[in-house]
Amino acid sequence: MQVKSRVRGIRDQWRKMAVLNATDHLDRQLASNADHLQRLQALGELLGRTDPIDRIECFDTSHSMGEHPVASCVVFDASGSVPGEYRRFNIKDVSPGDDFAAMEQVVSRRIARVNDGDGIRPNLMVIDGGVGQVARAQKALHDHLATDVMLIGIAKGSGRKSGRESLFLPGRKTPLVLDPSSPAHLMLRQIRDEAHRFAITGHRKKRNASRTRSKVEDIPGIGAKKRQALLRHFGGIRPLQSATVEELVKVDGISVNLAKRLVEHFRTA
Repeated sequence: MQVKSRVRGIRDQWRKMAVLNATDHLDRQLASNADHLQRLQALGELLGRTDPIDRIECFDTSHSMGEHPVASCVVFDASGSVPGEYRRFNIKDVSPGDDFAAMEQVVSRRIARVNDGDGIRPNLMVIDGGVGQVARAQKALHDHLATDVMLIGIAKGSGRKSGRESLFLPGRKTPLVLDPSSPAHLMLRQIRDEAHRFAITGHRKKRNASRTRSKVEDIPGIGAKKRQALLRHFGGIRPLQSATVEELVKVDGISVNLAKRLVEHFRTA
């Protein structure tokens, strides 16, 4: 590779454009970082903190009528979001739709891991939810001797409209109604929305995987080995559902008669 600093004509135009783009990107990045720090400082002031908030973890849960529950944990620090430290949790042994128990479980599992040396201890936990979720999350922190971690909950206002959020603090019956235009409110909304997005994405993946499994398991006369061979050959349930007899018999162990049954099964499913 050759690097030249003295260029002319079109190359000089490209060089100038590259410098301009790089400068513009850097300016926007610096402005974004300054904006993030301003919001973080405003949040600390709102919460009455005397020490800086250097690590926030936000938790949310997602499910469909209680099925395929998934919880998310997203991380923010002084620089912004830290996607490499995001985590998802499959909720186990909780009654379908019990959001309070689900929140207690995920916070308990997360702080237990931190206590075991897996991860950094946050100095602020944000819960997507109101009084009930915050109370159960607080119980989880207490059970794991992590009462030094500050805990708050954020929930949408009447009609569950974004932009009218309320802030819930442990032991306080009346929530704080946030000014929609305040930097602290914008910070919390950004964090909560990211946790919500990450939870929904995980829930959909889990739900789709479950549907794929159930559709294939319903095929008569197909054992686990042949199911795996079919899915591996076609790359998923949708291509398999639309496969012809001629395409199906190319898979090891699939006879013409079995291929015909498969086509009929998917046609009437």
